[in-house]
Amino acid sequence: MLHQRRRPRGSRKSHPHSWPGQACGYKVGHGEINSQREKARTSLGPKFDLREYNDAVLETGSVPLDALERHIDAWIAAKKAA
Repeated sequence: MLHQRRRPRGSRKSHPHSWPGQACGYKVGHGEINSQREKARTSLGPKFDLREYNDAVLETGSVPLDALERHIDAWIAAKKAA
């Protein structure tokens, strides 16, 4: 039987330093969400509401960025029509 050792709590590395690829993916997604937000803000003008935009982003769940873009484009069109 193997004995597994646990590291003391203070010796654990933080996640971005342990998984640099994950941090890179996070920043790519962060940039895309910000880009979509600016597109929505300029398209909608005074109709833009940040809380509603955040809800639109989160209601898709975990999706590829191109699917998120299509969803936000549809959200913008629906807001313009309202």
